[in-house]
Amino acid sequence: MARRILSQPGRSGQSVAAMMSPSLDPSRAPTLECGRGRGRHAVPPCCTDLRSAVDAVNTEAILPVDPTRLEQLLQHSERELFDLAAVVAGCINGYRLAYPSTQFEAQAPSGPLMARGAPDLIAQMLDKLVANAVDFALPDTAVRLELEVEQSIARLYVINDGPLLPDAMQGRLFESMVSIRPHQQGREPHLGIGLYIVRLIVEFHDGAVDAANRADRRGVVFGVTLPLTPV
Repeated sequence: MARRILSQPGRSGQSVAAMMSPSLDPSRAPTLECGRGRGRHAVPPCCTDLRSAVDAVNTEAILPVDPTRLEQLLQHSERELFDLAAVVAGCINGYRLAYPSTQFEAQAPSGPLMARGAPDLIAQMLDKLVANAVDFALPDTAVRLELEVEQSIARLYVINDGPLLPDAMQGRLFESMVSIRPHQQGREPHLGIGLYIVRLIVEFHDGAVDAANRADRRGVVFGVTLPLTPV
């Protein structure tokens, strides 16, 4: 199914609840912060400094963010065993509140998917991918999240209908200070550090992230692969 995501559009018209498997039941989700305008909850001490640095780039303005500092903070973050499926479920629940005008579709295998890392950082990573998808999605189209397993690897996809990625940018999206967002008059230019933070967080979890135009040329898919931990 992982390869099929790149060749088939998301199934529109289906609600998250209708497609939700037990592993995407929000009642199983840990308390995390997901989505814009989210309420504040307890954050693990190991993530507090990194949370502050990451939150500093959640606007379109130029901000004094040092990528080297972010890398150093990641290196000192603690790892714990957590249920990746539950984290994704909690985030989807948050996105439905944070983006009430956007429809979210979701699909995942049943049962927990245990990984080792920082669940709060995974939520931050997904925040940025979903915010990007919402910003570029065409009106009245759904943002789709798919979580699947292939042996001991989890694959997470964020899919939207909308403008295609420029060919020259596809290999550079996750570099620091690279952005495909157009400059808006009266606003500071966007530095494009959000996807760079996505890459740092994914690599901290020994994973990989990429982005590609969908095979049907109707939008874009961002894909994250993360190793799972046998339990």
